[in-house]
Amino acid sequence: MYRRDLENALSRGNLPKSLLLHGLCDFQISHFGKAVLNQWNTAKDDPLVFYFDAYDFHSAKSHISQSSLFGDKNLLVIKTDKPLPKQELETLLALCHKDANSFLLLECYSDDAKVKTMAKSFSKALSSDVVRFFKPSLSEAMGFMTQIAKAKNLSIQSYALNHLYLTHNEDLNLAISEFDKLAILEREVTKTDIDRLVYGAGTVGVEEFASKLLDLKPIQTDYQSFVESGAFDEVRVLNALQNHVVQLSTFHLYIKLHGDFDAKEILGYPLPPHLAKERASQSLRFPLPLYQALLEALAQAEHTLKTKTHYDKPAFLLSTLLHVQSLIKKLGKS
Repeated sequence: MYRRDLENALSRGNLPKSLLLHGLCDFQISHFGKAVLNQWNTAKDDPLVFYFDAYDFHSAKSHISQSSLFGDKNLLVIKTDKPLPKQELETLLALCHKDANSFLLLECYSDDAKVKTMAKSFSKALSSDVVRFFKPSLSEAMGFMTQIAKAKNLSIQSYALNHLYLTHNEDLNLAISEFDKLAILEREVTKTDIDRLVYGAGTVGVEEFASKLLDLKPIQTDYQSFVESGAFDEVRVLNALQNHVVQLSTFHLYIKLHGDFDAKEILGYPLPPHLAKERASQSLRFPLPLYQALLEALAQAEHTLKTKTHYDKPAFLLSTLLHVQSLIKKLGKS
């Protein structure tokens, strides 16, 4: 099943007896694992939890095989980054299927072919199912972050949440892990706070850097600041730049269709008025063919950085950024 199917099963209260959660988003595996366990564990029985290499088949089997005079549930949770042996897994699934009080939650923090093969052991015939999570869209990620921030009583601007997410290269776990640090401010958290507390004092922000780059301003000094900051990551810079270009192209298309702009309608969250106005103005300066050329160049550069291990990555990224500026000069502005 997919995430939406799992959400529906949670809302209806008809979860299977055993579940495998895996995929491309560790946050969602953990987040929905807690939701599943909470629904199974209405009586607050103590689950047996194995963390990674601590997994022991005989202990797991013994736990879900035990009977209870009081109707207690036998809850087994296994968190791992590699598949379980097929025979062991199928034994555990069969035991859970036969015993009304036994449940298995398997959280696999990997998405390789072996895990997908393991998923074949789960079937409706055994009251079991599999949920594979994909990388969330930006609006979905913002929804999760907003939900967790509210639960932690963290007051933070929507735009600051988006900035934090991009700062951590769209890794929900890393972004949300910053919430406790930001909570010490005991006030509404702003983008400036994130630049100061997450980037580190004096580090230039990626979005400001992107604006300079697209405005054809000199970037070498700021680029050197990135490299020397200690928090530099070439792919993160490329991803942030890609997101910035996508935002501008979306603004451009929306304005062409509607004659005006609405940041919340365009992005799914509001921007500070001055920043929304700046995005709209900048978006109209570039023709659509230029957006296509920029995104193709950035995607190719990202692929190269991820596949060519022998490259001087800082030098390659700088040459890519200068190429971006040359594209802007070549294709002109609208």
